[in-house]
Amino acid sequence: MNTTTHDELGVIGTAFNEMQSSLESHHNRTIQAKERLQLLYHATPSLLFSFNREGVIQDTSEYFLQQLGFQRAEVVGSNLSRLLDSEHQPQVIDQLLIRLWETQSIAEQPLSIINGQGQRVEVLMDATLSAQESFPGALAVMTDVTSLNQARRKLEHQANTDHLSGIANRYHFQSYLEQLTYDRRQSQKPFALLFIDLDHFKVINDTYGHQVGDQLLCRVTERIQATLRTEDLIARLGGDEFAVIIKELDPSFSAEHVAERIIKHLEEPFPLAESNAFISASIGIAVYPKDCRSPTELLQYADLAMYRAKNEGRSRFSAYSSEHSRLIQQRLKIEALLRRAIDDELLEIHYQPIVSLAQGKTVGIEALLRLRDDQGRLISPADFIPVAEETGRIIEIGEWCLQQSCRQLAVWHRDFDPELYLSVNVSTRQFQAHSFYASLEDAIGCAGIQPKHLMIEITESLLLHDNQNNLDRFEQLKSLGCQIAIDDFGTGYSALSYLMKFPLSVLKIDRSFISPADDRPLLYQPC
Repeated sequence: MNTTTHDELGVIGTAFNEMQSSLESHHNRTIQAKERLQLLYHATPSLLFSFNREGVIQDTSEYFLQQLGFQRAEVVGSNLSRLLDSEHQPQVIDQLLIRLWETQSIAEQPLSIINGQGQRVEVLMDATLSAQESFPGALAVMTDVTSLNQARRKLEHQANTDHLSGIANRYHFQSYLEQLTYDRRQSQKPFALLFIDLDHFKVINDTYGHQVGDQLLCRVTERIQATLRTEDLIARLGGDEFAVIIKELDPSFSAEHVAERIIKHLEEPFPLAESNAFISASIGIAVYPKDCRSPTELLQYADLAMYRAKNEGRSRFSAYSSEHSRLIQQRLKIEALLRRAIDDELLEIHYQPIVSLAQGKTVGIEALLRLRDDQGRLISPADFIPVAEETGRIIEIGEWCLQQSCRQLAVWHRDFDPELYLSVNVSTRQFQAHSFYASLEDAIGCAGIQPKHLMIEITESLLLHDNQNNLDRFEQLKSLGCQIAIDDFGTGYSALSYLMKFPLSVLKIDRSFISPADDRPLLYQPC
């Protein structure tokens, strides 16, 4: 009996010991699991924390404290609003808590917080309600997206900003214009769009180089900005084209008033490189909703008005009218003709005799370039020459004119008078082209004429760019033996001091300068 009793007690004791050992083992495993979870919680490289329904922070991970620079006592027990940098902190947190407890979770809630060093940190917060009754709160994690947002803003800035001038680019301008027209579709409140194109900017680039040209564009930007208000938008559309939106129009700040101020500001000389550079602008104006309601058409109409300003003499502005559509169609037609003028033999040269009154005979011939359309009708040089210059076609066409007229002069030397000279007009853009001197030598060589029988006519405006490149080009012509003439002197700045710097042979004085009785231009030939 006693043995049995002892055996039963032994079994019970053994079982108890085994149970105690199992419980201890389970307890140890639980403690180890908890320690692993705590280690994982604190070591995970995420901003982990928890808070209750009132938004009071109950716990944070060590990584949270380390990364944000807080002591545990600074944040645990405080409200979430303590972290935010928004002036509407309570409202933001209240709305967040209401939404969280209604939907059970929130994802990628953007917040801006202030860390322990007082620095602004942008985060996205994900939170979910705890499923445990013992923990009636929310578990949350924040992801620091400060660097990502900074990179995104930088990319957006680069995508919307002209890298040279620092103002809005074409993409930003078009987006802004579309939004503005959309916002005003109900009120129909007017605003104006100014399309600005610099006159003869290509000459600046060719004369001084692209680096100086870029500097000039920056200075032009500053001068235009100086005429605007802070609420107005300026953008560089590309090259030497700018656009301005005048958001609020009133009698004291009309589109015409702004355009006049811009033109006046740009007429002042620009100190660049080794001398002053001169530039002007032609401006087209279109008004919403008077002219149109479409952002695309508004920009197009302002562009058309700008071309009208150029056709009327440049350095002026023009407001859009329906007549501009006809003019642009004419310009597009001329551009198309110029593209195939040489191949389709649409160009021809008319020759005008130059008569010496003293000798009573023809001593020279002036070559006059002409263009015909597909119906054989002559197009005025006043219409097609400016288009050829602006599009760059003048270089190719000018070289063709040199070649053809030099060949014709060789025929006249053989059949009539070997001392006849030929006068050929050369545009500023052609004169500045790198290929000009080589093409001139080629034309003279192929025709077999002497350079002294060729007179190169340039416009007075070219003298204003008294840089080394121009001086070198004039010296090349002088060394080659060509004569040099200034055409229509008196229509520009008429500065006689400029004439002393260049090896000129002939000065053709425009009749508007001296108002002669007849219509013939006067020639002054130095002794």
